[in-house]
Amino acid sequence: MFRIQTLNLDNYLEDIQIQLVRTYKGEILRTMTGKVAAFPASFITVGFNIQLLGPREKIIQAQQLLLSADTVLLTASYNGTAIEGKFSCTQHSVVEVRDKGERSLRLAASLVSDGSSITKPGGEPFTIKSGETVLYNDCSFGKVYQLTGAQYKLNGIPLPDNKVLVLGDTQVVR
Repeated sequence: MFRIQTLNLDNYLEDIQIQLVRTYKGEILRTMTGKVAAFPASFITVGFNIQLLGPREKIIQAQQLLLSADTVLLTASYNGTAIEGKFSCTQHSVVEVRDKGERSLRLAASLVSDGSSITKPGGEPFTIKSGETVLYNDCSFGKVYQLTGAQYKLNGIPLPDNKVLVLGDTQVVR
């Protein structure tokens, strides 16, 4: 599944790579020996690198959509999880691909979330559950959530500081 606004580009998606980057709001404070004394507040930035290959008309239309506004609605699939959110095209390139009719283009683009919620298509949020108990029911893809109470585990591994990064509906255990 891959759409920009409502333009379905499933058949032209050649490659998609997600990038999750921790961004700090301030300086990381270090002691004279180089040890980190304090981390500033941080957040996760979600981005995608995409490559589309297809007919000239479709690729130009995709390029026009990506560059027509600061943000566009992107619907994609990550590890089997459908997501939707607003993304900004930070860089792109279009090259002509030699074929018999010389009608194909390849578009490569980097897209970065605008920081608003990334949800399931249609706006439904993700959940964090422990068994049948819902711990959080209004989660956004790519955000870190602090779990309270007991120490939780994700796939048998204790969560660092009882925090979990949401990459879809998430199941944790005590």
